[in-house]
Amino acid sequence: MPRIRKARVTLRDIAEDTGYSITAVSHALNDRSDISPAAKEKIMESASRLGYIVNRAAASLQSGKTKIIAVIVGDTANPHFAFMTKIIENLLRNAGYFSFFMNTDENEAIERQCLMLAAQQNVDGIIWCPVQSSTKNLQFLEGTRIPFVLIGRYFPHHSTNYVTLDDTKSGRLVAEHLIEKGIYKTIYIDTAQQNSSSRERYGGFISAYRDCLRPFQNEVVYFDTEGDYFRQMITEDGIWKADAFVAYNDVIAWDVITRTRAHYKPRSPLSIAGFDNLHSFLPLPFPLTSVSSSKVAMPHRAVDILLRQIDHPDTPLSHLTLDVQLIDRHSIYAVGDP
Repeated sequence: MPRIRKARVTLRDIAEDTGYSITAVSHALNDRSDISPAAKEKIMESASRLGYIVNRAAASLQSGKTKIIAVIVGDTANPHFAFMTKIIENLLRNAGYFSFFMNTDENEAIERQCLMLAAQQNVDGIIWCPVQSSTKNLQFLEGTRIPFVLIGRYFPHHSTNYVTLDDTKSGRLVAEHLIEKGIYKTIYIDTAQQNSSSRERYGGFISAYRDCLRPFQNEVVYFDTEGDYFRQMITEDGIWKADAFVAYNDVIAWDVITRTRAHYKPRSPLSIAGFDNLHSFLPLPFPLTSVSSSKVAMPHRAVDILLRQIDHPDTPLSHLTLDVQLIDRHSIYAVGDP
């Protein structure tokens, strides 16, 4: 015989089980202070034993809040994003919020779907690393009036909450490091999906070379998963087309190193640097000079800003830029080094 599905446990069931009123049960389950500790303990024990599940939709109608935060990033498979979202999840949980995560694959149409879903779920706030193909999704989100904070990127001509890095300084630090090594012929491996971070990193990189007042050559190639970018960096007989390479992030640098080891035996060592310093939390099997910032500070500040905006909507917007430093792991070789 088919099993009869039991009805969902209600507040009335707990009230009948404990002898308290439905109002008292509701107050106890919501941790209200007008219920004695003994009564609260009895009600909580009953709720657990009976299998009561909080109706979040009903609770949000009463409080006006769902206690849910959406976190929207380009790709949580990227270790940089994965590490930060884990910190964000823990911070939100400790603050009494639930979180759910969505990937945009750096695609504006998918990003709109993510933002729409977050709005349909009546989230209390959004932490968002935007695609930045245009400002259409930003304008949509602003129209919803949902509190949000941008993380890692920002829109230069729009005033929003954001926590980002000093990406211009990041680019300059890498270029100055290469100049110290006597390197004036470079290839910069950029991301095809341009954003504020990519533009400012490259801008800082080029500005440092221009300021050195010496002739230099730089070519830009754009990363692709098929590896066409890599074939623009090395000849068939294994000669690098530049004295050093700079990758938009450490994941791209990782791809360069992997392809070099798998398919080529270059006549000279690969000289490469990146950004994001994955080594700070991930034991990569190779040395990589990279620009670093606090992986903990960015998610902490983003969560703080968002929760403050949720609790106090009139709080002035926060524009926070975190400092960076170059970590030299000796993956850049001076011109003439063996």
